[in-house]
Amino acid sequence: MNIKETHRNRFEIIKDLPRHINVCEIGVLTGVFSQFILDTVAPEKLTLIDPWFFNESGGDSTNASQHIQDGRYSQILKTFDKEIKSGAVEVIRKKSSCISEIFTDSSFDFMYIDGSHSYHDVKKDLENCFNKTKVGGAIGVDDYHPNWIGVYRAVQDFIQEKGGDISIEFYSGVGGGSSPNIFFKVLNK
Repeated sequence: MNIKETHRNRFEIIKDLPRHINVCEIGVLTGVFSQFILDTVAPEKLTLIDPWFFNESGGDSTNASQHIQDGRYSQILKTFDKEIKSGAVEVIRKKSSCISEIFTDSSFDFMYIDGSHSYHDVKKDLENCFNKTKVGGAIGVDDYHPNWIGVYRAVQDFIQEKGGDISIEFYSGVGGGSSPNIFFKVLNK
């Protein structure tokens, strides 16, 4: 599959999103990208989903002890305290699969996936995000690169399955101060 590469990183691409939209970020970690989205897009609502749990079976480089994960979660609550109280930010401490039960279809204008990097989890996140994103909305995926084989294969399979229902808007390769990302626009359902 041939995908045209841009040299814009995810931060530059986020700057092009419309303001005051409904945004969901899956995989928040310490909230650096969440804060950037909040400051740049000024979303109507920003939903942050992360389980902040220690994965005993391993995982990626962000896996840490439960004590550290609890600290990350506490820091998120402090960082976004004002926005949480105003209803502008919602923090959900659950696995990303919860979106299929919590949100109605077509709830979000933009969804960003940077959670588990396993093939199964990324594929499920893509399917759920496709259902929860409005037609005309977009989905972004972090770490789309063969070095992250689970992410890479899940995205490749998703592209094959959805075909004309999505269009690939941007692929930012390695470099530019950001990991590789791919962004899709939802065309049909």
